[in-house]
Amino acid sequence: MADTLLLLNHNACNQILLTQFLEGHGYHTVGATSYEGLEDALASPHFLRLALIDISGFDPQIWTHCRRLRQRQIPFIILSARRSTGLENESFAHGAHGVLIKPLVQEVLLNLLHSFLEEP
Repeated sequence: MADTLLLLNHNACNQILLTQFLEGHGYHTVGATSYEGLEDALASPHFLRLALIDISGFDPQIWTHCRRLRQRQIPFIILSARRSTGLENESFAHGAHGVLIKPLVQEVLLNLLHSFLEEP
């Protein structure tokens, strides 16, 4: 089964847009808009290579779910609507491999994914 990007986004419209964008650039994705959907995605047969986690709309319990990703050795990048040193520090403390601020710059996102997924 192909490598898959896990997309967690509370906003269904943003989830659809990101999915369409990434799949239009050749990435296979599986999406979730809730903690339950995230659990379903983790139970799926897909080889989850990387997760993009938009923390907007989620409560602090999101960090518990990020810890589960880390335990399963699924690297993740946090997406946020605001730039904050505190948020960045918290993200890295919970195992994030990066933080991107929305609105996402398409070229930056694609370059990041390409470089991250091309690593051996």
